[in-house]
Amino acid sequence: MQMPYEIFKEYQNTRDSMALLAKKRRKEVDRICPEAIRCDTKIKLMLLNACKDMLRFDENATPQSAVERMTAMEAEKRDILVKNGFPEDYLDPIYLCSACKDTGEVNGVPCACFKRKLVDYKYKNSYINPAKTFASFRDDIYPTPENRALMLKFKDYCLDYCERFPNGSKNNLMIRGRVGIGKSFMLDCIANRVRERGFSVVKVTAFSMIDSILAAISARSAQQGGVEVPRYTEPELLLIDDLGNEPEIRNVTNEYLLEIVDKRLELGLATIYSTNLEPSDMLKVYGERITSRIMARNTTEIISLRGEDLRLLGRF
Repeated sequence: MQMPYEIFKEYQNTRDSMALLAKKRRKEVDRICPEAIRCDTKIKLMLLNACKDMLRFDENATPQSAVERMTAMEAEKRDILVKNGFPEDYLDPIYLCSACKDTGEVNGVPCACFKRKLVDYKYKNSYINPAKTFASFRDDIYPTPENRALMLKFKDYCLDYCERFPNGSKNNLMIRGRVGIGKSFMLDCIANRVRERGFSVVKVTAFSMIDSILAAISARSAQQGGVEVPRYTEPELLLIDDLGNEPEIRNVTNEYLLEIVDKRLELGLATIYSTNLEPSDMLKVYGERITSRIMARNTTEIISLRGEDLRLLGRF
């Protein structure tokens, strides 16, 4: 998979930034306990010499003893750092992603962080609000004890869903409830947490999803590109907010929604829906084919929320 130039530059900038931070740490340690720097330098020289011996196939080389000396020197360095008030790994290389060392690949395979960056790159206009997280959840905005208890239980369920993802018993969710009770907020919380864990996530409103498909159909007609369905069948988690508020366009809305739902079910990818519609209204709007797929009890957990419109109460 070819890495887009923007992502390549992002990794390069990250490595440069981490190298600069490591250089600053090294200067700090050299000022306070230079003996730790001397140990670190000796370790690097020993490693270099060991590599040279291996390349020369030197029969007299003793790699095991070299490893033992480096291990002892490493322990001495870390002990010096701790005694001088530094973390023992303060001189270790610094990476934002330790798995791929900020390269985007692990043994020639795309790293999870690269997959996440690729999704973010492709869907720059995804509707995920980074400020809406489980940490920012407030139960005091709910007007009654019953409502607060329900939403706290819902929050705990969603957090557990994120920590288990993608190994939950049911990774598809249908979240139902009236306008203004916090469905969209919780979708953002889920999206942010699952993305933090290294999975590819896209959140979109049903309206904007159909709108983008319409735009792609027009572009295809003008021979400028293809239809947008693949962008909604790729991410490991797709969140479709406000299902039922999209435009009902003949030969487009239900047909493409069915294609997206079917493809994601086929691939075993997780989808979360939120809607204000009652089950009976779902049948009227989407028909049995779509409704039976997105509300199938064997693949989808259906959650019904109750409460007053927090916007009307001035809580949002």
